Parts: sequence; C-alpha cells; structure tokens
Amino acid sequence: MIKAPDVTLLYVMFAFIVSYAVLKKFLFRPLGAILEQREEEELAAARIHDESLRELERAVAEGEARLALARREALKDREALRGQGLARFEQLLDQAREKASNVLETSVEDIEYRDGEFRIAGTDRRIGLFELGALEATHTRAPEHYTYPNGCHICELEVDPQTGAATIVRYTVVDDFGRAMNPKLLEGQVQGGTVQGIGQALLEHAVYDPESGQLLSGSFMDYAMPRAGDLPSFDCGFHHVPCTTNPLGVKGAGEAGAVGAPAAVVNALANALGVRHLDMPLTPEKVWRALTTAQRS
Repeated sequence: MIKAPDVTLLYVMFAFIVSYAVLKKFLFRPLGAILEQREEEELAAARIHDESLRELERAVAEGEARLALARREALKDREALRGQGLARFEQLLDQAREKASNVLETSVEDIEYRDGEFRIAGTDRRIGLFELGALEATHTRAPEHYTYPNGCHICELEVDPQTGAATIVRYTVVDDFGRAMNPKLLEGQVQGGTVQGIGQALLEHAVYDPESGQLLSGSFMDYAMPRAGDLPSFDCGFHHVPCTTNPLGVKGAGEAGAVGAPAAVVNALANALGVRHLDMPLTPEKVWRALTTAQRS
C-alpha cells in the first residue's frame, strides 16, 4: 500500500528551494562580485605599490649617482687646492732660503730646511724660520660657481595698542651654511647679525635736517641701537647640506642674520596690525599711527 507524501514536508522542501534560488540570485552573486572587485582593487594597489617602489629605487639610484659625482668633483677641487697650497708654500720656502743664505753668508744651494730651521748643509750653522722676518706669498682663487646659503627666520611679537611699542617674545632661526667649521662661532655670528637686523627694523634711523642736510643722529646719544632688553633669547638651529661647488663644502654666512631679520620683523608687525605695507624703522610712534589708521578704516 503506497502512502501519500506528507504535504507539510513538500511545503518545506519547496520553500527551501525557493529560498536557495532567491539567495543565489540576490545574495551569493553580489557577494561574489564584491569579493572579485576587492581582489582586483588589491591587485591594483599592489601594482601601484610596486611601481612606486621602483620609482623610489630609481630616484635613490639617481641621487646616489649625483652625490657620487659631486663628491668626485669636490675631491678634485680639494686636490687642486692642496696642490696650490703646496705651490705657495714652496714659494715661501724659496724666499726664506734666499734670506737665510744672505744671513748665513752662503749660496742658496747650500741651504737646507728641516724642523723649522734653515741650515748650511754639513755644518751646525742655522737660523730659525721665524727669525728671518716677514715672508709673503699671494694666491687668488676665483670660484667657478657661487654658493647658495639659505635659511628661515620666524618672529613672534606683541604690540601695545596704547603706545605702539613692539616686543619680540620669541625668535627662531634655522640656517643651511653647507658645513660648520666652528659651530659656536657660527651661531654667534648668526645671533649678532639678527640683532643688527632687528635694530634696523625697529630702532635705527639716520635723521637729517631737511634744510641744512646736517645729520641729527650722529652719535649714540641720538641714534637708537638695540640693547639686551629689546631682544629675546634666540632659538638657533642648523640644517647643513654640504655645498658641492667648493672643496670645503661651505656656504656663506656673513650676512645671514642681518638679511633675514628685517623681513621677519616687519612682516610679523604687518600681520599683527592687519596692514600690507610698513616702512622701517617701525618706531612706536609709526606703529601707533598705523594701528590707529587700521582701526578707523
């Protein structure tokens, strides 16, 4: 005897088949597409990474090649400079031998130099190098290329709106001079030049009588110079990149502080007052007038 199938079981099986078809159409396929898209994105990212890495390796290789070339050129210049120095030394020795021969009353060919003394060969008669007096040798070197030092000055100041007096509360300097031969001396030079530039920006003014042309600020009683109380402690830093156009790898530093400070101070004051132009020196009276004009407008 054959039993009729259970209707409930048939409904369950039918619902399962329909659900599977729906999931396959609306869930499994989109999920597979998402995974496939993600895989493609990862492959694309990997290709970009590999390409960037190759570009970086090429850039490093090119940079190392340029650096090696610059080192070879600098070494060549250094050797040339050393040869020129030896030539000047030989020139001085020739002068000294001639002087020594006159003092010792002998021919130049009989004079030999050793341990800072000129001696007559085969005798004990001698005279010291510094006993001969002044010696002179001249050499002029014209560099084929310039050096380009660079730096950054940052000035932070406050302005009293009642008096126009500007007070520098912080000053930071970072310079690139190629190579520091004497770091302490170099920092002192930068600070001294910065003080000079601050004085030029805020205080120093050569005043002349408009009718006679007589200088009215001809002494330090009348000419305002920066004092310790006008200045903060300086934050000095260096980021040296050796120069490739001279044997020592150095760059100029003489006027760095005096060049950067006026622009930094004047721009800081212009920013504080909300104006675009100010003429040095920015005395309290001039600052007060500029502030008053800016407030009225």
